[in-house]
Amino acid sequence: MQHVTFHVFIDHGLDFTKNGWEGEIGIRWRLPTTKLDDLDFADDIALLSSTKHHIKEKRARLDGEARRVGLKINWDKTKMMRINPKQQGPIIINDKEIEDVGEFTYLGTKVCREGGGMKDLRNRLSKARSAYIRLKRIWTLKKIIKRTKIKLYRTLVIPVLLYGCETWKMNKKDGKMLDVFQQKCLRRILKIRWEDHVTNEEVQKRADMEQLSCEVKRRRWKIIGDVLRKDRENECNVALTWTPEGKRKRGRPKTTWRRTVEKKRGEAGWRTWEEMRSRAKNRERWKSDVRVLCATRHEEDW
Repeated sequence: MQHVTFHVFIDHGLDFTKNGWEGEIGIRWRLPTTKLDDLDFADDIALLSSTKHHIKEKRARLDGEARRVGLKINWDKTKMMRINPKQQGPIIINDKEIEDVGEFTYLGTKVCREGGGMKDLRNRLSKARSAYIRLKRIWTLKKIIKRTKIKLYRTLVIPVLLYGCETWKMNKKDGKMLDVFQQKCLRRILKIRWEDHVTNEEVQKRADMEQLSCEVKRRRWKIIGDVLRKDRENECNVALTWTPEGKRKRGRPKTTWRRTVEKKRGEAGWRTWEEMRSRAKNRERWKSDVRVLCATRHEEDW
């Protein structure tokens, strides 16, 4: 029985041959001799290429290696996304034109040209809302006590919503979206109507839960600490400070995940990543720092 490999092409629109990079078929990573060619997880593969020629070359190599172990590329699921492309022509492989998309789902996360994870946030909200609605019968059963319903909400709805939230680039509006969703869910579970005039803080107290926006911040800083404790050559550690080649468009730079983190880093009094790395080595100290960072919600926190 043949297995099926889901194959994703990503074209960054960068031509390294002009800078003497003939033969390199990925993006420059840590050193002049180090490149990032692909992202692999089980049968989901994302190939990073700079030109059409590189795409076809990688496809041929992948197809050959896959067939050698009895696997087969699923061309119907193969997508291509271009970032800052210099050419817009179609990519045809095996007499088939590869679908050119502006976004696709990879490992359960929605990836788009703009980056930042905002479309993924809205996608997770939609999935969480569906999960909550499917449990509608549970929320209305009088035989189940409210404490059990809250536990089910924590277990079956929250994980669906916050999957991959550590990589979200969030602002005040996005944080409010998460908090509003949770308030609606908790008020229905606890049977609190608007006529009761119960504040959001009181609802959270009754449910013994905090705002989802605070939980997202806590998870973000927790994973940052985990990454900083890894070896400096680790791919995740490199990605924290890696800067893509090329020039950005004129105008105000877009808010990115790293700019968000660096802004909060400055507010915490940490000037560099090295200072954060030294603090993260002490796990107990880092946990204390994270509690302080996420203790109070301010508008400028995002």
